[in-house]
Amino acid sequence: MARSQSSARITIRLTAEQERRLKTGMEQRGYGTASALVREALLHELGQREQGDHDRESRIVAALEQLHRDNASIVRAQKAALAVLETFVKTFLTCIPEPPQDGMTQSIARARDRYTQFIKSAGQALAGNGQDALSDLLNDAD
Repeated sequence: MARSQSSARITIRLTAEQERRLKTGMEQRGYGTASALVREALLHELGQREQGDHDRESRIVAALEQLHRDNASIVRAQKAALAVLETFVKTFLTCIPEPPQDGMTQSIARARDRYTQFIKSAGQALAGNGQDALSDLLNDAD
């Protein structure tokens, strides 16, 4: 049979077990030569890998897109929470009068106690690492 394409010769080394399996596979599958079986296996493997690589890339891209959407949603929620907090703080500071000068020391002490209780309560409302992070903040504030 004449070939229109030029061919390359490749030499590979096989263990005795690999050679035995190659010959057995050649006979079982009806190939006339070991080279024919190796060529067919090579084409099959490369075709499968290329398709597998494409599928894997598609799954990675889809996962990254989902992570991007999730991250954008989290960022929007954080911005909303910060806007609510900022509005609350502005309103609170505008509406609450300063304590009288003669009771300032007691007011500061009570405020620190209330703040500590607030941080502990917020920490209890969170699960896992959030509570640890708030505890660290509380320890830093002291």
